[in-house]
Amino acid sequence: MTPAQRAAEAGDALASGLITLTAVDAMSRMYFGPNRADKRLVHSDFQSFAQQRLASFAEPETAKILYEKFRNGLVHEARLKDGCQFELQLSRTFDNNGPVSIIDPARLVVEVRAALEVIVCEMKSSQQFRKEFSNCVRREFSFELA
Repeated sequence: MTPAQRAAEAGDALASGLITLTAVDAMSRMYFGPNRADKRLVHSDFQSFAQQRLASFAEPETAKILYEKFRNGLVHEARLKDGCQFELQLSRTFDNNGPVSIIDPARLVVEVRAALEVIVCEMKSSQQFRKEFSNCVRREFSFELA
């Protein structure tokens, strides 16, 4: 997460948000998808991960906004949808009280890092988790590992 933090510290909220949401995308896929043959469930994995692992997105509607307006906007259109914004120095990670949804990417980095730390602890304590994760990495990165 250091690049996302550096971008936020430099005042580049969009770059920080993009890097951080890419990390969430990868983490959700690796966390929920190791045994799944159907790769079309990205939306479900992403939103479930956000609800379970990111405190600011625990509600289904906030996880949906994160996925549809922020993640999908960035990944598919190189923009945030429906006027959504990244803004630094908010008092909380996610603000949905105004006319548009706003995320503070620096605060999001903190939540994502905390989620990663919990996952690493789970992985250390579960041999089955490590095995499934290793198989997923081998499958996903077969070209790079060859």
